[in-house]
Amino acid sequence: EITKGLKNVGVNVVDSGINYNPTLLPNFTELNNNIDLNNSLEVCYGSTEGPFFDYTSCLPEYHAHGTKVACLIGAEANNIEGSCGVAWDINLLSIKISSALSGINFSEVAKVFNSNDNNYRGYVPITNMSFGIPISYGENNNIYYTNHCDALLTALSSYSGLLVVAAGNDGSNIDQAINKFYPASFDISNMIVVGSSNQNDEKYYLSNYGANTVDLFAPGSQIIAPMFEVNNGNLVQMTNGYFSGTSAAAPLVSGTAALIKAVNPNLTALEIKSLILNNVDTNANLSVSGGRLNTYKAVKAAIPEIATFNSFINGIQPLPSNKQQFYKISLTPGTYTFETSGNLNTSGYLYRDIQSSPVVSSINQSGNFSL
Repeated sequence: EITKGLKNVGVNVVDSGINYNPTLLPNFTELNNNIDLNNSLEVCYGSTEGPFFDYTSCLPEYHAHGTKVACLIGAEANNIEGSCGVAWDINLLSIKISSALSGINFSEVAKVFNSNDNNYRGYVPITNMSFGIPISYGENNNIYYTNHCDALLTALSSYSGLLVVAAGNDGSNIDQAINKFYPASFDISNMIVVGSSNQNDEKYYLSNYGANTVDLFAPGSQIIAPMFEVNNGNLVQMTNGYFSGTSAAAPLVSGTAALIKAVNPNLTALEIKSLILNNVDTNANLSVSGGRLNTYKAVKAAIPEIATFNSFINGIQPLPSNKQQFYKISLTPGTYTFETSGNLNTSGYLYRDIQSSPVVSSINQSGNFSL
């Protein structure tokens, strides 16, 4: 009722790619209208598959990992197909950093955010990173960090958008130095670290946690997402299956951030982060926010509030074509007249707060309403 998102809000999906190939996958159209075909890219060694081929050779649950993540952020709804995302109208950029031929290299990932590199995508306001590497990677705990993590930390620190990062699935307290998990363990102010919760609003058993590192939890147990397989060298969609872990939880937060950006495009990354963390459902002291994502509360809180009805009327300025603007007003009981001039399309409603009583009737164009 508030928003389904906006196409001019972009999200970097830094992952294993996003499946988009009408020839190979004619029946998979969940993302066809929400993928940025011009600005996606591949930055992984040894792969020439391109950003729109996604098949990772590990557990079946993780086949087409990036496509699952993208679907949870922005798959279309009301199309009698598959799953649906949090933000149904959005612009998804596939930033492919791993494939069946290569693992994740943080130095390559850093190129996505390095303003001196031609692959720079730092202009996109939201970035989802459902991946990570524990500090114990390699024979010496310091080797990987010294050679690769420094480069990624430097690049991410220059990014002004919102970073949404998976906490990892080792079941560990990543506040402890021995269990640190990167990039989740980086100290970056505009980053949200997401743990995974189950259907009972409890910590998913594999999810990492940490009161000083993990900002909030989001549903990440048996989430519906598409399954893919390679059959005789051809990529095919099998059906829907379950997707679990912090990789599934993080995109729900990214989708929420995209909806917030749609209703209030002037918000900074830190302001979006604050809205998300301050509007959780509190249920456990396992994270900084002490709670689980509540998309509705966060989006509603993001709508700018106008002091009086008259300032609301007089404060609306002409908007470019196909743009939306949202306001929130508190009214005392009475009868009000709502007038508009110019062309107000069918999305121009005065919506009632569905949690309030008494309620305001929805109106279109001009008219009267009363409390």
